[in-house]
Amino acid sequence: MPTTKASIMNHLNRNFARLKPVGIREFDAQASAVPGIVKLTLGEPDFNVPDAMKEAAIDSINNNDSHYAPAVGTSALRTAIADFLQDRYQLGYDPNGEIAVTIGATEGIYAALSALINPGDEVLVATPTFPLYMAVTTMLGGQPVEINTSDHGFVLTPAQLKETIAAHPHAKALILNYPSNPTGVTYSAQQVEELAAAVKDTNLVVIADEIYSELVYDGQHTSIA
Repeated sequence: MPTTKASIMNHLNRNFARLKPVGIREFDAQASAVPGIVKLTLGEPDFNVPDAMKEAAIDSINNNDSHYAPAVGTSALRTAIADFLQDRYQLGYDPNGEIAVTIGATEGIYAALSALINPGDEVLVATPTFPLYMAVTTMLGGQPVEINTSDHGFVLTPAQLKETIAAHPHAKALILNYPSNPTGVTYSAQQVEELAAAVKDTNLVVIADEIYSELVYDGQHTSIA
């Protein structure tokens, strides 16, 4: 019988050791220790939950609407999402077969990558970017391929993308995040069209994290969809 207790580290997913610390979290922790500081670190809105949302939540509780919903979300919510996408971006999606509700973008990204990645698969990621993409890809046994955009104003250019695709012809997916977290950079309609053209004849699955689309104040957000 063993005489010593094995370290818990021996039981962890081996990909855990490949993860890197999230710099923005460390920076935020240091900034938070300064009294009265105005933090421009994490993307957390400083306003409270809108009253209409509070009332809707209270109504659901009072009406005992608290049981398991369909795995993809309620029909009413999926229909509302489809209507929003049609009205705002002229994108037509079938709420009964093309829309799934997740608990925030994080779950959606994890679910999408889990469905795509096999061990060793490459995922193209324009950096600097939200660290979740790299972490999830790594934990799933995939290999993140960074496309450093620092020399191009933090904008992924079609030339960069084509060059990376040529160097990694078997990559499974491309993750685009715009408006960007953390740089704030976004893309014009023309830039989005050029990126779409660069991947049109490939087998890449494009995962577009456009969670900040409603924070575009100069011009209009264009979805790559």
